[in-house]
Amino acid sequence: MILSNITDWHHEKSAFHEVFNQVIDYIATQDLAALDVGKYQIIPDKLFFMIQSYPTIALGESKPESHIRYIDLQYLLAGEENIGFSRTDQQVEVVEDKSQSNDMLYYQMNTPQNVLTLKPGDFCIFFPNDIHRTRGQVGGPVTIKKAVFKIHLDLLK
Repeated sequence: MILSNITDWHHEKSAFHEVFNQVIDYIATQDLAALDVGKYQIIPDKLFFMIQSYPTIALGESKPESHIRYIDLQYLLAGEENIGFSRTDQQVEVVEDKSQSNDMLYYQMNTPQNVLTLKPGDFCIFFPNDIHRTRGQVGGPVTIKKAVFKIHLDLLK
């Protein structure tokens, strides 16, 4: 898992794969906040993003998830959001496997998760072994808007 901010990325980008730099450059040059909720293709089936907007809820009410074929880069456009995260290990149980249809595994968490707070301009990157639980409210419920980039693992080769 990686946490950063769009204004800090220029100090950090030399440590990461070029595909992350391309996505962050894309974010920096596009007006993503002006886009409607929906799915947008950049490289069909390899790199795309979704604009999402939803009210935050108590963090424990959302489903912990991970992915198999895609890395998530989640960029917050508006609002604040808490996200729980942990690594997959023997103390988690898959309770719903949607990996074939939409690359999602859902978990029953038997251990506490770490929590990060995203503010506008912040982004986090979740790799396939990172379980994450989104939609968490910070202080109280608000409606957030974010871009979730899906980066196929093949792009890292």
